[in-house]
Amino acid sequence: QRRQMTFFREPVKICVPSPKDGEAPKGFIFGSDIGGNEQLQLSFFDSDTATSTRFTDGISKHDGPCWAAEGNSIAFSSNARDGKHFDVYLLAFAHVAGRQEHDKVGSPVGFTGGVHAHARLVMENSDAGYFWTTGASTRPDGSSTLLVYHYISVSDSKLYLVETDADHVTRRTKIAPRLSQAA
Repeated sequence: QRRQMTFFREPVKICVPSPKDGEAPKGFIFGSDIGGNEQLQLSFFDSDTATSTRFTDGISKHDGPCWAAEGNSIAFSSNARDGKHFDVYLLAFAHVAGRQEHDKVGSPVGFTGGVHAHARLVMENSDAGYFWTTGASTRPDGSSTLLVYHYISVSDSKLYLVETDADHVTRRTKIAPRLSQAA
């Protein structure tokens, strides 16, 4: 049977369910903007409590959320650094818990600060286009591996393997120098 789970003024634009296994609670990450402004904000909906928690800053554009396979972290892209370029961040899910919840119509209640105080920048970009994380894995020592898709145009995109070590040093390897979507 179908059941509505979110009751916001704005439509949900993206939805990524939490992994079945791992540390994340049952629920999903979703994104919505305000009045069609395309400044997508990301939130977590906890299915057990039927509450949602926004974990982005309310100002910048965010996109491409992806759970780490272990369910303990969320990777996403954001233009928060300069409003122009999309960087890739990794956020430990523990930093999402405890954020201020939304009221029943979706307005943030007492939200202070942005996610970027806790999110780790893993890939800074000065390239044009959008970046989406399509796969992620984290390890107990703090290192991580992400698969990042860079969309430039309908005829040009790239795929990167982004690895960070325990000291958060990032190595970016282009694994598909050019992917064409045009037929």
